[in-house]
Amino acid sequence: MISLKISEIDRDDMGKGFAKISRNNMHELGVEPFDAVEIGGKRRTVARVIPLDEQGGANENIVEIDSFTRRNARSDIDDFVVLRRSSLEAAKSVTVAISDKSVLYERNGRDAILSSLLNLALTAGDRAVMGDSRRDKGEIHVINASPSSGPVIVENSTRIHVVSRVPETREDGPAGYSRIGGFKKQINKIREIVELPIRFPRVFSSLGIEPPRGILLIGPPGSGKTMLAKAAIHETGANFQIVNGPEIIHKHYGESEAHIREIFELAEKKQPFVIFLDELDAIAPRRDKVAGEVEKRVVAQLLTMMDGLRKKQNIIVIGATNLPNLIDPALRRAGRFDREIRIDIPDTLSRAEILKIHTEAMPLSEDFDIARIAEMTNGFTGADIEMLCKESALKSLGEFIESGTQEDE
Repeated sequence: MISLKISEIDRDDMGKGFAKISRNNMHELGVEPFDAVEIGGKRRTVARVIPLDEQGGANENIVEIDSFTRRNARSDIDDFVVLRRSSLEAAKSVTVAISDKSVLYERNGRDAILSSLLNLALTAGDRAVMGDSRRDKGEIHVINASPSSGPVIVENSTRIHVVSRVPETREDGPAGYSRIGGFKKQINKIREIVELPIRFPRVFSSLGIEPPRGILLIGPPGSGKTMLAKAAIHETGANFQIVNGPEIIHKHYGESEAHIREIFELAEKKQPFVIFLDELDAIAPRRDKVAGEVEKRVVAQLLTMMDGLRKKQNIIVIGATNLPNLIDPALRRAGRFDREIRIDIPDTLSRAEILKIHTEAMPLSEDFDIARIAEMTNGFTGADIEMLCKESALKSLGEFIESGTQEDE
């Protein structure tokens, strides 16, 4: 039995149910590559172990697992989990529920479910990705398996039973950092600012300092500000509320200010809590540039509520805008939105990462060159690259429909 700190697994190994640890840790546990280990977080799950790429002694303290395994273990990045040697029995049958019911109406739908689970180590209550990649094709929820005495591994002979009801779990939500490409520096920074105060609030009190209460994400449209904020919320596991700028403004006197107060009161009751204010420039414009009284009162109310956060332990406000100069300067002083993270147009390497994410579920031609496409898309944002991939797929589909017949399906 050993205790290791969770780290993110390589993108190429995501969705495969692997746990990567050092060879020394494998020897200590008495396991060989592809043996099973039990991962004990807030919940116990299993994974198959493979050796970690050796990069020095620091790797002796970590286990690399993907977001599905982390959720199955009810743990997050940088949490410590206990690993024990385990054993697997071949699953005779597995009962599952799937989030996307349309799979059952496809030809060989059950075979697709079996293919997604093949060679995975599972326990009742686990979840796995549907499909042959991490692209969003829905999830498989494992209800139970036979034999039920312990962890099982799915083989070609395993029978798949599908039930209609998908279990409700608190972890359903937006994707985490693994679905974001090209943001390594920004992710590290936002994890420092968001995750540390929420998960380890006593660290700041022991240092005699107050944690950051407001973070401002700045970048051009389509650069990924909203995606990054939602990923941070998902990874922390905190309660949250997402507010789009125009939702705050109401026509009747006092309604807008009351709406802001309600959001912050809810956050106080359900700490830890993250408030995400999208399009912040629409909520809090410069008071010297607007003529309306409603906007000025909204800014004043938001300033008051953010000043009140100093007495709260576990509330963080994230704002996002592509027009930072239109935000009232009072919001950007220390104690309010005092941390700013700039998200620029991705460079060539970042574009290659984003392309890999958006094309990983697509059938690609043998001569497809991600590096070449990344060089050709200079100036593209993440949203532009996503649209490029969609348009390419639709164009291919259109050409196929024009030249094919129904039998070619």
